[in-house]
Amino acid sequence: MIFELQARILVDRPIRFQSFSGFAVRGVFYELLNKVDVNYSDLLHMGKSLAPFAVKPLSFDIAATRYVFRHIFPHSNVWLRILTFDRRVFEAWRRILTEGMLERVRLVGHEFTVVEIRLVIHDPMALFPENTAESDAGFRVKFETPTFFRMSSSSITSQVPKISKVSIRNLKPAYRYVPLPLPSLMFRSLARLWTTFVDPTFNYREFLEWVDAGGIAISGFPGGIYTQRLYEHPTLNKWVVGFTGTVYYSIPEDLRQKRMVRTAMGLLKFGELSNVGGGRTAGFGSMKLIPNQRVKGRCSS
Repeated sequence: MIFELQARILVDRPIRFQSFSGFAVRGVFYELLNKVDVNYSDLLHMGKSLAPFAVKPLSFDIAATRYVFRHIFPHSNVWLRILTFDRRVFEAWRRILTEGMLERVRLVGHEFTVVEIRLVIHDPMALFPENTAESDAGFRVKFETPTFFRMSSSSITSQVPKISKVSIRNLKPAYRYVPLPLPSLMFRSLARLWTTFVDPTFNYREFLEWVDAGGIAISGFPGGIYTQRLYEHPTLNKWVVGFTGTVYYSIPEDLRQKRMVRTAMGLLKFGELSNVGGGRTAGFGSMKLIPNQRVKGRCSS
C-alpha cells in the first residue's frame, strides 16, 4: 500500500523559500518522525538506499495544480503532501495524529497552524488499467516540478560500444545527472521503485527491454522543456538541475503489445504518487499522466 499524509496549513505571514518549497516539506517529514521514532528518522536520513517516501512541494490546492516554488503571501491556505511505502512511517503518523502532535508545522523557521488533516491509503495494484485503448498510440507526461535522472558510469559505457575495455576499467564508479525526459531512464526509475516497495516479482527486465527496443519513444514537446538550477542551501554550493514541461510519447504500432502498454500506464500512474527520478524526497519529479484521447490531434505518433 501507499500511505499519504495531507495537511492544509494556514499561512498568516509571508514565506520566502531558498529556491523550492519541496526542501522544506522534506524537513517536515523528518521533524514529524523525530517526534515518535527518532532512531528510524536518523536511519532514513543517513541511509544510502532507495528512500521509502516522497513529498510534493507545497501547493495552493489539493489537486496540486499550483505548486509553490519560492513565495507564499499571507492569508493563504497551502497543502502539504507526503507519501510513503513504509508501514512503520504510517504507524508513526497515526500516533502523531491520535496524540494531537500535528497542530502546527515549522516552515523556514516559523510555525503555522494546521487546519485540516487527512490520511489516505492508495492501492497500487488498482493503478493498472483494464483497458489501454486510449493510450495505445501514445500519451503525454507533464513534468510539473524539476526532474532529473541518474545514470551510472557502467550504464553510460554499455551504450558506447566502441569504448575500450581498458578505458572502462580506468573509469571511477560515478553517477551522471541527466535532465532529459528519456523513456528508458523514466521507466527504469519507476520499475526500480515498484520492485523495491510494491511487487518484487515484477518481471521488469522484459518490460525494460521492450522500452529500450523502442516500445516507447519521444514524439515531441511542442511547448518546449525548460531546465533550471535550484539551490538547496543559501551558502553551501549544493544545487540540482532539472527539467519541466509536457512531453509527448508514442507507442509504435509494430512494437505495440497490450501487456506492455498496460504495464507502462500502470507505472506512470504509480509515478504520479511516487514521483520519478532523483530528489523524490524533496518534491522533484512530480508528474502527471495525460492519456492519448485528451491529446488526440495534437501530436502524431
